[in-house]
Order: sequence, then structure tokens, then C-alpha cells
Amino acid sequence: MASTEPSKKRKHEPSFTDSESMVTFLVGPGDAPKKFIIHKERVCHHSPVLKAAFNGNFIEGETQTYRVEDTSPGAFRMFTRWVYDQDLDLVQLKILDQKQRDVRWEMGEAGHVEDLELAELWVLADKMAMPKLQNFIVRQIVEIRNQCRWVAIRTLPYVYKKTAVGSPLRRLMVSEVAQHGRKHHFNRTDDFPYEFLMDLAKHKIGYLPATKAQQESDVSNFFVSVPNEDI
Repeated sequence: MASTEPSKKRKHEPSFTDSESMVTFLVGPGDAPKKFIIHKERVCHHSPVLKAAFNGNFIEGETQTYRVEDTSPGAFRMFTRWVYDQDLDLVQLKILDQKQRDVRWEMGEAGHVEDLELAELWVLADKMAMPKLQNFIVRQIVEIRNQCRWVAIRTLPYVYKKTAVGSPLRRLMVSEVAQHGRKHHFNRTDDFPYEFLMDLAKHKIGYLPATKAQQESDVSNFFVSVPNEDI
């Protein structure tokens, strides 16, 4: 999804005054992580956490290497793409012009993997203090649902394991299932953590904030606040 405000985007881009400095990310668990090498200026521009790590007296500052054990290489590829372009290359949105809603069912596991990578990316962005990326992901999740008629049910165990009570991602997923879920979604009981079912029940009886109309009309209900800037 390309930006509609190119002039504003350019205004806040890094200057590349130090275009030769690179940092390394080791991504994934175990002894054989995937290596990603990215311009230091890019990651420091978008993440205050990484800026502090790479420019401080931490081990990351000494080695210019950052370990990311709880994110998949696929999700980190998305991270890298966004750091450079503030965009994502999502298969579920690329192929819709040809087949529309039926194509999502034909994708099978590939679509589920992409859904999970988006959830992983939101969690990573939360750790790296990157609210603009978190909000961009929310837009993409909603756009996939709008175009594909698809709710990412199988991400719920991950979302509820990796996020805190009341997080915007939890609230988004509750709203998505409440407003757009179908009976067949509940055939796989393992997809529904107990906490999610409680949140869904509270949503249905109006206990959780924001009305149905508000939730459907304004995706910004699920945004993270961006300090001192427009979202």
C-alpha cells in the first residue's frame, strides 16, 4: 500500500550522511540464526530502542550486532522492507486483482504464514518502540480482511501469548472476529485462547470500549500513539 503523502514522507526520511555504516541482526532461535545486514542510519531513525543499543555502551554498541531470537526470518524480512520503504509486499493483497475473494482459500498455508508474520512484526515493532510500523500493520490486517473476506483466526494463540491485556492488537483481533467471524471459524477450538473468548464475550455484551459502529468505521481505534507526530 503506497503512501499518498510523498512529500511528507521525504521530510522525515534519514539523510544517509553515514551511508557506509551497517549493522547486523541475527534472527531466529538456536545456533544457526538468519543474518540480516541493514544500514545503521535507517534502523536508528525508525527505532529509539535500536538507536540506543547501537550507539551506547551495550554489547550491541560494541559489536554492531543485535540478536532477535523470538522473531521468524520471514517477519524480519517484512521489518527490513518497512525500514527502507515504509511499505510491505503482501502476497494476500498482490493477487486479489485477478481472483478476488476465492484466491485466499487457494493460498492455503502460505496465507496463514503471512498472517502470523504480520502478528510477529507488530510484536517486534512494539519491542522496538516503532508505533508507525504497528499502525501500518493494523491497516494491512484490516485491508486483507476487506479484500479477502478473511479473518486471521490462527494468529490468536500467538497474539494472546505475546501481548499484554488490553493491547491494541488484542482489541483489533476481538473486533475482527466479533464483526466478521463465521460459524466455521469455531470448528478449530485450539485457535481460541481462554482470554480471547472472555474478551469476545465482553465485546458482545458491550463491556469493552468502543461501539460496533466506531470499530468498523475507524481503524485508528486500534492504533498506538505516535509521540509528537501525525500517525
